[in-house]
Amino acid sequence: MSWGLALTGGLVGIALAGLPIAAMHKQAIIASGIIKDPFAEANLQANVHWSYWDYSMGIFLLLAIVCCIVLASKKKPEQSVIAIFIATLITTNTTLVFSAPKIEQYTQQAAVGFYQGLAGKDVYVATLGFKSYAQYFYSDVQPWKNKKSTDIDWLLRGNIDKPAYFVSKINKVEGYEKQYPQLKELYRKNGFVFLKRVNKGK
Repeated sequence: MSWGLALTGGLVGIALAGLPIAAMHKQAIIASGIIKDPFAEANLQANVHWSYWDYSMGIFLLLAIVCCIVLASKKKPEQSVIAIFIATLITTNTTLVFSAPKIEQYTQQAAVGFYQGLAGKDVYVATLGFKSYAQYFYSDVQPWKNKKSTDIDWLLRGNIDKPAYFVSKINKVEGYEKQYPQLKELYRKNGFVFLKRVNKGK
């Protein structure tokens, strides 16, 4: 059990400590060329503030694991279990409050901001090349009121009755733009490409 705790907890602790450090040196990582995914590389361009305080939870978890292993080796299993329980509780909740929102800024903040900007407008919203429900939640679009709003082919080719907005990823959008020249690119941000289609007949 001690070895299992050391392995799994150690990996989590190293990840929690290493992520903020890597984020603070993202330009060096991008320049090194080790990231082969254009979308992931563009995600890293998000402007997210990290500090050395952010990796303290990873260090705290690693120290707690060492403490638990020492207690277990001294035949104090109850104290060891209590210590790891408390350490896990503190680490999990602190990470959810401080680190998770920063990670979200890399993965979907740009898309979420776009969806929120469409809230209250009479439009269609869809994704191209990836699955998500965020467009319905943040833009307050209610697809059950119009089944065609989830028909991507109709939104791209059909006789739409109101503007349709699309979100794609930077590594997939080229194919859609070539296949559907009626799509108008609005802008790009952090790996996402935002497009619009208006029925010319309207």
